[in-house]
Amino acid sequence: MYCEQCGKFNEEGTNYCSSCGSPLIKMQTGDGKESKITEDPPVEKKHEEATSEELKALERELHQLNRSSRPRIAFSAAVLVLIAVVILLAVQVPKRYGPEQDARGFEIAMLSGNWSEAYGYLFFEEEPSTYLSAEMFETVRERTGADGFRSLSLEEISSTADKKIYSAVYETSEGTKNNTITMVRTGNKKLLFLNEWKVDLSTVSASGISIAVPSEADILLNGLSPESEGVENLQEQSTVYTFDRLFTGVWTAELNAENRAAYYTDVEIAAEDNAFVSLAGAELYPDQELMDAILAQFVSDYQAILENSVNRQDFSAVEQYFAEAAIAEGRAQNMYANACSQAYDPETGSGILRYELSDITASFVSTVRSGYAEPGDLVMEIQSVMTYSYLDEGMEKSDTQTSVGLLCYHQENGQWKIQSFS
Repeated sequence: MYCEQCGKFNEEGTNYCSSCGSPLIKMQTGDGKESKITEDPPVEKKHEEATSEELKALERELHQLNRSSRPRIAFSAAVLVLIAVVILLAVQVPKRYGPEQDARGFEIAMLSGNWSEAYGYLFFEEEPSTYLSAEMFETVRERTGADGFRSLSLEEISSTADKKIYSAVYETSEGTKNNTITMVRTGNKKLLFLNEWKVDLSTVSASGISIAVPSEADILLNGLSPESEGVENLQEQSTVYTFDRLFTGVWTAELNAENRAAYYTDVEIAAEDNAFVSLAGAELYPDQELMDAILAQFVSDYQAILENSVNRQDFSAVEQYFAEAAIAEGRAQNMYANACSQAYDPETGSGILRYELSDITASFVSTVRSGYAEPGDLVMEIQSVMTYSYLDEGMEKSDTQTSVGLLCYHQENGQWKIQSFS
């Protein structure tokens, strides 16, 4: 028999449900006897029991579905977050780390005098030469100086896939100035995916710079020798050295020649390729040792010429003291003839008998002051006191005078010879 309340099956003869304790319903039969219900459980109870089982099965199915779908939902959410991050990076990172920001950082470093930081922005396709080293960049820029700035703005004026050019306008105490910055894509990556951009060397250097120096001189730039041999220019009497690339700014040129004092001068390299700088007119004065030697030689040479002139010797007696060009062009002969014309003449009974030189000083001057000077010649202004004795109407007299003359010495076969004297 089944309980009407809970649907539990109970054994025959049971008056109360073994599950819920409810009294079991008894029914009268036709013969007047009591009979207990022995049919199947009530339809309602069956339905409730089936519904309960279905709900439980549905709950189990939903739970299983929920457990299996959780990883997929989490993965989808992670993908969406990643996509959002990538989009954000793609938009914001180029703005923060792109070529414009690098150009700005470079210009600020240059204007502020942070040369080491500025050098770090430069792009070198290969290992830089000594002329393009960080040390040389700092030396040149330090001598050139920094402008400083109050405000700075950048504007892109040209753009390709591999090159971007910006115009930098900045305010200084001297007014508004501007520079052009060229950025190039290096082919490398930074931050895993972002293209690396660096400052092209053309922004701070020039290529194919030629510097002409006197033909007898060598050149050092900031203490460095040229990377290639010089080419002699006979017409200009100079030697031309070409430098592949130099930083723009102020360099120190040092010219050296044998027995000459070092000559120093500033050379400003502008942002112009294939520029020509001429130092061919630089005056290389002798060092102190040569000055002393030349002055002593002049005193000896000149005294010998004067002594031969008062004795009216032939020019062959003094030819050894003159340069070949001076002899070939007749200058030497004219000079000696003029000295001989003042010597004592027995026929007239007058003229100079002897000379004495004293208090001789020499100062080296520009070769342009002598119309006969050649490259490497030494031009000196000679000041001396000359005392000479002479006969006048049979009487010996003496006189003293201070003279200033322009002497040009020329070197031949290792010996200095008189080129001109006036």
